[in-house]
Parts: sequence; C-alpha cells; structure tokens
Amino acid sequence: MPLDGTTYESPIRSLDKMDQVIDLLGDEMRWCKARLETSDGRHCIAGAIIAVGAGVELRKPIQLAIKQVTGHRRSRIEVFNDDPLTTHALVMKVLLQARDNVAAAAPSTMEHEVTLLGRLRRVFG
Repeated sequence: MPLDGTTYESPIRSLDKMDQVIDLLGDEMRWCKARLETSDGRHCIAGAIIAVGAGVELRKPIQLAIKQVTGHRRSRIEVFNDDPLTTHALVMKVLLQARDNVAAAAPSTMEHEVTLLGRLRRVFG
C-alpha cells in the first residue's frame, strides 16, 4: 500500500541500482575485502550495495548469481566477497549475472529498453 510506510522497489529501480554497484566496483582498485568501505573509498560488494542505497533489494539477485556463477551457495555475500579465492574478475562476473537476474524480473515491455540502456552504460560508461 502506498501510504502504509512500506516501499515497493520496482525492477527498473533495482536495475538502476545494480548498474550503480557495477560502476562503483568496475575498477579493481575500487574493490576491497574484509571491510564495507575503506578510508580511500574502496568497497566490498555489501558496502557498494549500501553506498548506492539498495538495501535488501539486490541481496537476493546477487546471492543467486553467486550460486549460478560459482556453483556454491553462500549464506552471505560477505562470505563470497572475502573468500581467498574470490578475485575482482569473479566479482564482476557475479555482478553482471546479478544484473541479468534483475533485468529478467523487469516488465517484458521494458526489458529490451532497460537492457539496452545497461549495455550502453557498460560500453560508454
């Protein structure tokens, strides 16, 4: 209900937030382990989610992507991020899969447009 204090996160808004997380962690020098955020502005995955104001809306698509990409179910995103075998390349592969998961939840009439916008951001961002 619009006035009951709860908010509805649309798939389109979630996709925008996912793109922001990808942009924030896109450079390996902006990603870190074992801390949500460092003093020099680097973030882990969970820290990036918080930084873009995504809260809980991206946790499930990212957890699903971790399972899809690695074949392992992690109880928490932080466990995956901080694993000694996790690399920046693997993080980006997971985030791009999570983006696809969010895009799949978008209304079909807007999915092509949103996905195209996301691709353009990746190419020209």
